[in-house]
Amino acid sequence: MKSTRMLLILLAVTVLAFSSIVTYGVVSAQNQEPRDVEIVLSPDEIMMPLLLEAGLILFEVVNLSETEYNFAIEGPGVQEAFDDPLQPGESNTLEVNLQSGSYVVYATVEGNPDLGQELIIMAAEGEVAGQQQATEEMTPTAEMTSAVEMTPTVEMTPMAEITATQQTTAVVMTAIIAGVVLIEGEEPIGSPVDQPLRATALGILNQRVNKEAAISSENVDQLHLTWRIPITHPVSHTPLVDGERLYFADWGGTVYAADANSGEIIWENNIETPQMMLPWHGFAGTGAIDPDNGLLIEASVEGNAFALDMETGELVWQTQIAEQELGGNLSDLLYYDGLVYIGLSSPSEALDGRMEEFIPQYQGNVVALDSATGEVVWRTYTVEEPMNGATIWSAFALDEESNVLYFTTSNNYTGESSNTSDAMFAVDASTGEVIWWNQVTQHDVWTLAVPVGPDYAFGAGAQLFEAEIDSETRQLVGAGQKSGIFYAFDRETGEIVWSTFVGFPRTGGGIRGEAGIGDGRIYVWSNVSYIDGEPPTEFPITVKALDAATG
Repeated sequence: MKSTRMLLILLAVTVLAFSSIVTYGVVSAQNQEPRDVEIVLSPDEIMMPLLLEAGLILFEVVNLSETEYNFAIEGPGVQEAFDDPLQPGESNTLEVNLQSGSYVVYATVEGNPDLGQELIIMAAEGEVAGQQQATEEMTPTAEMTSAVEMTPTVEMTPMAEITATQQTTAVVMTAIIAGVVLIEGEEPIGSPVDQPLRATALGILNQRVNKEAAISSENVDQLHLTWRIPITHPVSHTPLVDGERLYFADWGGTVYAADANSGEIIWENNIETPQMMLPWHGFAGTGAIDPDNGLLIEASVEGNAFALDMETGELVWQTQIAEQELGGNLSDLLYYDGLVYIGLSSPSEALDGRMEEFIPQYQGNVVALDSATGEVVWRTYTVEEPMNGATIWSAFALDEESNVLYFTTSNNYTGESSNTSDAMFAVDASTGEVIWWNQVTQHDVWTLAVPVGPDYAFGAGAQLFEAEIDSETRQLVGAGQKSGIFYAFDRETGEIVWSTFVGFPRTGGGIRGEAGIGDGRIYVWSNVSYIDGEPPTEFPITVKALDAATG
């Protein structure tokens, strides 16, 4: 019987605020006997997520802490837990048959959610490879706004970091991609048949509303799940609805088209080979629809963009979009007038301290592709050497009248801080030329290994709206930050018009998604990242309705 040992750190609230640091280990079995995987609850070590071969696993849990812990594991076809809390100094076993997919192990403390912790287990059929090579070395091109020094090619060990928040995303979104909700005995509320949506499923204003939807305060309590699509890999891709079809992609590199009314898969195409040892991989962002050419555009964490025929799923073109090591997409793509906009970021922030002699140097940038051909039209970097970070991992907004594209940036990683991190940007949508930017948090240099700054990256993308201020209609652009603050900027000048604190500022909290905007109000929430496995009441979400003119 083969045995693998992994350790779990019990984090205090101040440590957990900067996200737990964990690593992947690898286990593979050569026979049908149960594999013994030991989990040690200890205040001295960090829990090590595992990449396991699917099959029968005997978890042996040892509690070396001074606290009693509840223990459970959930995932595809599995929902098991100890009947009683594990007392200090005690051990217990749990036999589980793992299928291919993602599982989460919970260790929780009754009445003290701050001490809770969780572990990701990725199970796969067949022998698991123990090592992967990083992306091949790339050469800067003329489209770059600033010269970029290439990071030397790095050989990946079987270890990579993943934050507690990312763990929650992977687990919650694994196995179920979407559900259409219905009123009992009636047609779907706002069904695709009645409410056809096109390429701008989120809208170029990025207001996150559908004013034509039939869902209202009067019938919202009648909504219920009518179908679901089980997916082996995690899914964080927002479904894109076009008529009676919806499109999405998963972390395993597969793109899907499904019937929006029944959930039946129409076609699927595995077009990307994900680097599974990265904390996020494959299609972790959201694609865009090009209705003019009938294309679905997707971009991967591995740094490639793809166009697929919406009708058949056939690959039309493929383009490498990353010019630096470990660069790729985590953002929501935006299509407009023949161009598709992609924000580039990197998992290197999470790898700091876990790869020998590795220093995160990735520089954030936005690339615009010709949607019909995949050709790079322009590229704009958000930082210049020697600075790094300031990546883009949220959604865009575009002012059609002024032809200005807006986006937000994250923190710097290491070394010298820039004045472009944690900022709102406005650029010419046709050329990428920077018009203005406004930084709201200075000196935010942060990685998991060296958390110098507060890590107050913009967790939400730019959103356009207008408001009556002093009897004048003002054109504004807003966004929420992990500081828990929602900012409204003047669209033309970039000056801050107002800002409002919503709540729960920290690495795993703050505002991490776009608000809903309409009828003079901004509906925004903070702290959507409560510890999974604990009651949400222990980590309440703050929801506020803000006046668009005053905040």
